[in-house]
Amino acid sequence: MEPDAIQKDVDNSSAESQHMTSEQKFTLVLICVCNLFLATYFSMLGPFFPQEANKKGASETMTGLIFGIYAIVVFLTSPFLGSTASCNIIHANMLSLFKMPITFIVYYIIFVGCLTLSFLDVAYSLHLEPFHLSPLLLGIVFLVAPAVYALTAPFLGWIMDKKGWCKSAMALGGMLILVSLSLIGPVPFLSLPMESLWLNVVGNVVLGLGISHLLVPPLQELLVAAFESGYPDNLETYGITSGLYTSAYSIGGFAGAIGGGSLLDKVGFPWTAFIMGLVGASCTLLLALYHLTTKFCCKSKDEIPGEHIPLIP
Repeated sequence: MEPDAIQKDVDNSSAESQHMTSEQKFTLVLICVCNLFLATYFSMLGPFFPQEANKKGASETMTGLIFGIYAIVVFLTSPFLGSTASCNIIHANMLSLFKMPITFIVYYIIFVGCLTLSFLDVAYSLHLEPFHLSPLLLGIVFLVAPAVYALTAPFLGWIMDKKGWCKSAMALGGMLILVSLSLIGPVPFLSLPMESLWLNVVGNVVLGLGISHLLVPPLQELLVAAFESGYPDNLETYGITSGLYTSAYSIGGFAGAIGGGSLLDKVGFPWTAFIMGLVGASCTLLLALYHLTTKFCCKSKDEIPGEHIPLIP
């Protein structure tokens, strides 16, 4: 499908969806509330569970396994919770989407975004123990990055819809992840104080910005890739791309918990944080290579698929 045709379909669907019915508004609110409580339940574990597990003799690897079980169960069971989702997977509709290199890159970026978060769920409360924070202050420190993400994600999504700078935003996000984890660690070879609460707070602010840049644009990129692969602009296509997003997120959660826990036992928090930061920076490298490849393979920038196709005009 040509980019102009994709843009026309998107424009038409956007115009039709400007006025929501009461039922649609109620459904939207219900979905938001459900996701809010789901995230709340799981995030409650981060500030206290690793410390309690450590007191009972559990290693960081075992703690990571406990956290990772949640993510892998989500990955294995979510396709079968609805007949539409399972049929999509069984009958390989997603396979044609993976013919486009950008799909692999975006899938990896989602994976990395969740990998970073799940690593911190396992390790961060133990890293903050030397500060002797009260449970309230510990929760506030954990809240910094999610709060920055919540405040910036809607604005960033609006910018992506208007300007279509998804790839640039994700590339920036990868570098922000490296900077943030280098501050939180902190990186052993930098002249930074090893026990600085303010350094951790600043690092979490940068982390929130990095996560929003990594996790907000990918869904739009997956949708554009789907339209360019010939998928129709309907609910099934949105379900397929959403399923891809969820699977990448779940695998990232499992890998971050297990891998992060194993690394912590071997090299400690500062080096593990730096390694995770390098993984984040690898997203920037992949996008740079993709840009260079498309630049030399296409005659002009206008021929790069999906580069300037916002989903909402």
